[in-house]
Amino acid sequence: MNYFDKCVSLAQFKARFILDFAENEIVKRGKGYYNAWSRCRLQNLSSEIARYTVRGTHDYKVKIFVEDGEFVADCDCPYSDNITEIICKHKVAAALHLENHLRYNPIPDWRNTLETVLNNKTKKASANNFLVFSLQAENSRWSVIPYQLPVRYFPVEIWENPEQIKKIILDENLTQFAKKLKSQDYWNDKDFLNLEIKQKSLLKLFGGGYGFGAYGFSFEAFVGLVGDLPFFRGSAVNPFKTPLKIHYETGRVEFDLQRTENELVLRSLVVLDEAEERIQLKNVEILNQNPLWLLAGQKVFHLPESAYVFERLKANANLKVPLAEEIFFWEKFLPNLAENYQVSGEAINWQDLAYEQVVPRLNLQEKDKVLQIELRFGYGHLEVAGEKTPSPEAIRRDAESGILYRFNRDLNLKIIFGKCSVKLISARKKLPTRIFFCCGRKFIRSIF
Repeated sequence: MNYFDKCVSLAQFKARFILDFAENEIVKRGKGYYNAWSRCRLQNLSSEIARYTVRGTHDYKVKIFVEDGEFVADCDCPYSDNITEIICKHKVAAALHLENHLRYNPIPDWRNTLETVLNNKTKKASANNFLVFSLQAENSRWSVIPYQLPVRYFPVEIWENPEQIKKIILDENLTQFAKKLKSQDYWNDKDFLNLEIKQKSLLKLFGGGYGFGAYGFSFEAFVGLVGDLPFFRGSAVNPFKTPLKIHYETGRVEFDLQRTENELVLRSLVVLDEAEERIQLKNVEILNQNPLWLLAGQKVFHLPESAYVFERLKANANLKVPLAEEIFFWEKFLPNLAENYQVSGEAINWQDLAYEQVVPRLNLQEKDKVLQIELRFGYGHLEVAGEKTPSPEAIRRDAESGILYRFNRDLNLKIIFGKCSVKLISARKKLPTRIFFCCGRKFIRSIF
């Protein structure tokens, strides 16, 4: 006998090792004893021997043990008479009882432990399908539909490679073998080779009657759980038309400013740093509005804008400013736009502003016998108004040169109140020599 076929512990015991040597009638009668259950009593058990009392005409002692690498049994009944080669109904009953007992009460054994580990490691090989998702437009709305594909169409060496799985689906035109999941399939996650724990949760959401789009749960939940499972754009006829890639880095809106003979053209773009690409808005589709998830070609990504703002930008992706309104655009809109979005282009001349110190200034204006006083700060030859919560970076344009200056504000300057008004009783009345800017009980005193 080969060493690896030898039995060394009862932890490996199966009833067939005894029953295979018994006559059919003996097996039948032994099963009757076993099914009666109260006839078999396990007295003690170790990895070497199991001792039973089996009640027949009398109580008979049965031992099952390992001898010379094989499982054998003794019984003191008159039929067997302690001869291991003779299998009696008492031995059959004890063998069946022992196999069932070990199923629920395994004996600690190094072989069993390692076999359990290895069997669990390779159990995925018994899975029959890959799980694949298809993004489809249904009646002007998007839905994600789960499908299954048999694993036999994929070589073993690419099972852990999601990109190669997508390639084979396309190259081999596996759409014809795709099967849309039925309700019972959602609960049989062991049948899918490519599922991790969080993806099993995703499958359960679909199985619970939920799903993105027509099925009910948010696209953001789907994106958070789908991981690297194959994901395509398609239709009910061809669910795997175009492979999709989810970009988990948030995109952003940028503006490109160009000058033509008659106008300034401000073009809106979406930028994905991860993909190193600037995307025109006309090529972008909205998948989910809140939060905003977009589709551009094969790219799926998030944008931290409202759907309303994005739709307005897309509808007016190329804003045209007549040159007659250029100064108003430069002074009123561009600085604020550039503080919130990146603006570039041939029509813009950017420079960083160098300054030695920030100079507080008061701006006084009289209108309708009301003196308006505003606190401002000078950065070199440019000024910014005082604000309670200023942005870290400021943008200002030099009216003479047209240069846009970018500089960092001094955030240590605390502004309690940046603007106030003093009513003048007479235009001839002297201005007060001290003006107090106040908010609550706090005061900032400015001396003229």
